[in-house]
Amino acid sequence: MILKSFICLLALTGFSRETSIKEQKRLLHILQDHYERQVFPSETRMDIHVSFSLSQITDLNEWQQSLTTNGWFTFKWLDESLKWNISDYGGIDRICMSSEKIWIPDITLLNTVEERKLMNNKNAPVCVDHSGMVKWEQGDLYRSQCDFDISNFPFDTQSCHLTLTTWVTTNESARFIFSIEKNGTNVTTNVNGLWKIEALSSTAIDVKFPQLIVTTKLQRRASYYVLNLIVPVMFLSLLSSVVFALPIQYGDKVSLSMTVLLSFSVFLTQMSTNMPRTSLQTSYLTIYMTLLLSLSSLAVAISVLILRINQRRGDVPVVLQKYVVSSKRAINKPVLNAAGSEVQDTTVDNEEERNSKTLVTWKDVSLALDDLCLKLFFLLNVGCGIAFFALVM
Repeated sequence: MILKSFICLLALTGFSRETSIKEQKRLLHILQDHYERQVFPSETRMDIHVSFSLSQITDLNEWQQSLTTNGWFTFKWLDESLKWNISDYGGIDRICMSSEKIWIPDITLLNTVEERKLMNNKNAPVCVDHSGMVKWEQGDLYRSQCDFDISNFPFDTQSCHLTLTTWVTTNESARFIFSIEKNGTNVTTNVNGLWKIEALSSTAIDVKFPQLIVTTKLQRRASYYVLNLIVPVMFLSLLSSVVFALPIQYGDKVSLSMTVLLSFSVFLTQMSTNMPRTSLQTSYLTIYMTLLLSLSSLAVAISVLILRINQRRGDVPVVLQKYVVSSKRAINKPVLNAAGSEVQDTTVDNEEERNSKTLVTWKDVSLALDDLCLKLFFLLNVGCGIAFFALVM
């Protein structure tokens, strides 16, 4: 008895499925029999509802000023010619067909950097429900123009746009109504290593040919540049100040300062390969590194000058003697005022001979200049770093 019931159920299911297929064929035949896809399907202004699902930022080329987005658009509109009564076709309330059989919007990406073409993927079907509401999805890699502002690199935030427009349909016949959908954020394969998606927004523009602008706000992930570029450069800037703490007798001042200068040149070259080639804006990081390179070059020149001063012989000008004494730097010989007791115990000839001697040597001058440059360059390097972070953060 159970076996007979099961066989009857299978027979009824097969009959129902066969009936459903016949009804779908009949419905498709009736819908497409007198349909003209070249004719605009509405006598009033059509509302084209658009949603965009962003899957992944595939590529962001800063040199070519372009953004490649992996996602898909979903378009919905009402076609009065595609309505039917559910009870007349076996309860069928939704049917899918080829997009070549009905009218679809003539939409194109306005700010594309590739060959311009209409969104008309022949392999993408359209689905229509009994009320005449048509749903059409277009998924692709969209490569669009994106104007970058690199002033705050690598802590910058960029806004890139996808601008949709119609090709021949005017604003009097149709308009865009947009809604945002953000999908795939919890899928690890969709995470971009250099950019983070901050927000999605849209703007509709009423011009002769309706336009819709989808804006993607991207924030650069700066950890790579901080650890591999900014932190080493900051340590090098402090090292260029320590050059003046190196004793002169070791003779490595110029070698160390030249090494630091060459290191700055290497990092500046590395940074230039990672930044877009544009003259519209100048990055604060470029200015910062150029200032550090200038300070390092100046440190080399001053180190050479200090070595020459250390090797000089002869009398030191009075102005330099006063500076060295006031700076309380290492002075190897006593000052006149500190030797008053000795003056009383010496003869007049010894006193005249003592006054004729130089109290400050050129070696003392070089030591005083080392001390001054150590403090000055340290303050300049630290000040440049603070100013850079104050501008970009």
